[in-house]
Amino acid sequence: MKSERFQKTLENKFENLDKDRDKHIREKVARLVFGASIVRVFKPGMKEKLIPKLAKIKIEDLKKRKQERIFKKWFQKESRKIAKIIKGDKKKRINVYAHAPKILALYCRALFNENCKALSKQEYKRIEKLLFVPIDSYVIRALRNLEGYGKIKGLKNIKSMADFKRGTFMNIQEILKGASQKTRIPRIVFDYVWGEEIKQVQTK
Repeated sequence: MKSERFQKTLENKFENLDKDRDKHIREKVARLVFGASIVRVFKPGMKEKLIPKLAKIKIEDLKKRKQERIFKKWFQKESRKIAKIIKGDKKKRINVYAHAPKILALYCRALFNENCKALSKQEYKRIEKLLFVPIDSYVIRALRNLEGYGKIKGLKNIKSMADFKRGTFMNIQEILKGASQKTRIPRIVFDYVWGEEIKQVQTK
């Protein structure tokens, strides 16, 4: 026989979760960003400091930045806030010019994917076009393997994230944007090189 008390408390739980659904989604997305490959460079506890900061960013923040220059300005501002938090980590020499925008780009992409069904077709295409590629060692290696990489000003000396300077992340985004516009393929698609790299390692 079904317990009426249990049924009622279960219904209340559903109602409470639904009421705070957006907040729960953002916190879940922020937590998923910090996989092992991300947190390994930080001292214990850094993830817990960064999650609340990321979770404040809502899908509306992406929706209302309709032009790339406005989105870029917003992204850089939020990236500086993240950099300020991770600067206090003394475990290793952490390059905030590489890690802060990477973390923010990962969160924005995950937040976009989590909310894609709630976006109109027009909103989806516009935001997808704006998203920055999270730059990591796989992306850098994929770029370095392309013919002519060594001749690209501002990139030829970039071998890893440790080589990033203040403008490196955005310089790479601009280079990817050029090819994206020519092919009419969203820039964020270049992040799939990460999957290619993993597949190659698994088949060896």
